[in-house]
Amino acid sequence: MALTQAIPQPVYQVIEICIAAGVNYLDFADVGDFVIGVSQFDKAARTAGIFVLSGVSSFPVLTAAVLRQMAREMKITKVEGGIAPSPFAGIGVNVISAVVG
Repeated sequence: MALTQAIPQPVYQVIEICIAAGVNYLDFADVGDFVIGVSQFDKAARTAGIFVLSGVSSFPVLTAAVLRQMAREMKITKVEGGIAPSPFAGIGVNVISAVVG
């Protein structure tokens, strides 16, 4: 039995609506296939003058943004980090599937 995270259908309808309305889109998704698929909307989002970002919940994405900004004024030689679930979050099949995947 494979464990997968549930992705509501239609998959990218909210992104399409946001682009059409000129509204920035940002989500906390961590389903790899979904996050990778969001890149197909980059050109349309740029043309609309907005951004479409997915997978921003994970530590590496947020850290990379901060490090890029810091690197403008200082030399960064090493970065270490880790990911841990919130002690207040319930750990269900979706979380375990994302961690193991």
